Amino acid sequence: MEFIDLNGVSMPSELSSTVNHKSKQVEAFFSEEKLVADLVHLTSADWIHHYLTQHHYIQGDYHIAPLYAANGNPMAYKDFSSKQCPTKLLERTPYFQKVLSHFECEFARVRIMRMAPGTVLAEHLDQMDLRSEIQLARFHVPIVTNPDAYFLFSGENIHMNPGECWYVEAALPHGAGNLGKEDRIHLVIDCVVNDFINTLVDFDITEHRRSRADEYAHHMSLFREEWARNVSQDTPNRARRLYHRGMKLLRQMKIPG
Repeated sequence: MEFIDLNGVSMPSELSSTVNHKSKQVEAFFSEEKLVADLVHLTSADWIHHYLTQHHYIQGDYHIAPLYAANGNPMAYKDFSSKQCPTKLLERTPYFQKVLSHFECEFARVRIMRMAPGTVLAEHLDQMDLRSEIQLARFHVPIVTNPDAYFLFSGENIHMNPGECWYVEAALPHGAGNLGKEDRIHLVIDCVVNDFINTLVDFDITEHRRSRADEYAHHMSLFREEWARNVSQDTPNRARRLYHRGMKLLRQMKIPG
């Protein structure tokens, strides 16, 4: 693979010409050193258990620290009906502020997400109203990772390096896990789609979703059926099965170093 140099950062030469509507690295790069330095401003009180843990979609230890949430209240990070505002944590993290200033858009929510070693997040999708005029786009900026941390789309492993920025189509099935020996920490940014975001990903997100409405609806229907079964059973045995399934899958895959 050939590489080109953009502002002193190496990147695959085919990056800008490859259109992937599920996930793609975009032309935005941030300082790994400064991202890590901002983590020192987080305290144990800032971390909240990911809500999917209670539904047994997570095996292990997965926490979030909201930077944007409803009315700036970190405990209301799941509330999309209220205005999304910066939390006190964002005020303490100057480089995270600088990263967010790169995105010329409104934010739906912004979180630091920490996945401890041995954690598996089951395949799932984010329930979005794809008929709405307001569409959301998700970006991942890895802060700390390791070769055995993975992100899966349709069985394909995507390894994201610190400081890179990746678009992820959260409305389609995806999963993640960390089988390494250190935390996997990402800055996860949910943006309101506008012209800037479409230019960044190099395609029109809203139009693409509308053109594939049947595919999205099929995945959503399957997920809702699975969610209903899972909530009704609410059994930790599911979490153990997910973990062992994730371990088996990783043994079958070659994790990029």
